[in-house]
Amino acid sequence: MGQAYTWGRLVPMDHAQAVAWYRRAVAQGYAPAEQALGSRLLAGRGAPKNQEEGLRLIRSAAEKGNARAQSILGGAYERGTGLAKDPVAAVRWYRKAAEQGEQFGQRGLGAAYARGSGVPQDLIQAYVWLTLAGDADLKVTPGMQHEKKSQVKRWTARFREIESKLSAEQKAEAAKLIQAREQQMRKSLEGGEPR
Repeated sequence: MGQAYTWGRLVPMDHAQAVAWYRRAVAQGYAPAEQALGSRLLAGRGAPKNQEEGLRLIRSAAEKGNARAQSILGGAYERGTGLAKDPVAAVRWYRKAAEQGEQFGQRGLGAAYARGSGVPQDLIQAYVWLTLAGDADLKVTPGMQHEKKSQVKRWTARFREIESKLSAEQKAEAAKLIQAREQQMRKSLEGGEPR
């Protein structure tokens, strides 16, 4: 029901009602609800902003294997949002999310490799993870909000810059790594329940 109220599916969109329903699911230990409620508390959407509770819920969901929560926690460590900045911890959480196929985790991990933040700089790994995140194919579309347009342009420019620095041999190596990662992610997702 939380998602129904969040997106206005079959019921009117109501963020406060979504929060109430997410709280009920959290009481039962449901990791996706912990992630959803934690995100809303971090943003102050449907409830007063509460960074401490939001991060506690995000961490709990991340520790239970929720890929989106792992990505959010990686971002919190990367930026120092409510936590001490810790690039190594950011990479650890981004990697957990990325290996489950979570796009923002893949993008965060790729960016960390590109900058050499929390890991040694490795443009091949950056290229691999940013490709898996879909940054090679991002497009600005009509009607896209200005903030989103600038993000897409930034992500695409970063990808193209990395791509331009790789030799043909490095791109071939990256292509093999991408194929292996895609196969590994497919296998890990088969038979598992959504997190």
